[in-house]
Amino acid sequence: MPSNLGYILKQDNHTQLTAFWIHSSDPRRLEVEHFICERYWFSFNACLTQLPENILAVYQNDLLVAACGVQFADQKTLFSEQYMDQALCNYSVLGKPVPARHAIAEIGSMATLGRRYLPYLVEAIVFALRDVQRTLILFTATRGLAHFLERRGIELQKLALAERSKLDLDANAEWGSYYAHQPSVFAGWTASYKLADTIPPQSLVQSFQETAHA
Repeated sequence: MPSNLGYILKQDNHTQLTAFWIHSSDPRRLEVEHFICERYWFSFNACLTQLPENILAVYQNDLLVAACGVQFADQKTLFSEQYMDQALCNYSVLGKPVPARHAIAEIGSMATLGRRYLPYLVEAIVFALRDVQRTLILFTATRGLAHFLERRGIELQKLALAERSKLDLDANAEWGSYYAHQPSVFAGWTASYKLADTIPPQSLVQSFQETAHA
C-alpha cells in the first residue's frame, strides 16, 4: 500500500506542483472524487461513481489540477481485464512477458483541469508507481489520449479494444459518450518513461494530512 507521502513534481519561486496519494479516509477525498466526476461529465456526459481506494491527485499550490484512480492488480480484478480475450498473464507487452500481479497497477479515471496539466499527471503516475515497485501500467484510454501519450515518447502496446458491450448494464449507464471516442486497453512499462530533466520528482518529508492541517 502507498503511504500518505507526496511528491514534488515542479518547484520555482511562484509555483509548486505536488502529487499525493488520496486514500478513502483522506480529508480531501470527496473533493477529488467530485473533481473527477465533474471533468468526465464535461468531456463525456458521464459520471464515475465508483473509484478505486487509491487516487493520485496533483495540486498546483493549493489548487487541485489533475487526478486519477489507481488499482493494484494483486488486490482485485482490474476493470480493463473485462475487455480482454484471455487472462492478463498470457499477454506480452513490448516483447516482455507480463509480470506477477503484485508488480502491476491499473490507471483509470484520468481527469485534468486542462491539457497543460496532463504531462504532470503522467509524471506523477510514473514516479509514484515506481516508488511502490509497480513495473507495468495497464489502462483503458481513448484514441486521443493514447496519441497524446505516444507523442510524449511513452511506449505503449494495445492489448484489446474496449467494447461497450462487454460492460454490465449498471456500469454502462455511467459512461455517457465515452465509448464514441474509440477507447482501447493499453499497457506500458514504468521503466521506459523518461522523467523530465528539469527537476526529478522528490518525496515530501511530511504526509498529506500533516501539511493539510499545518
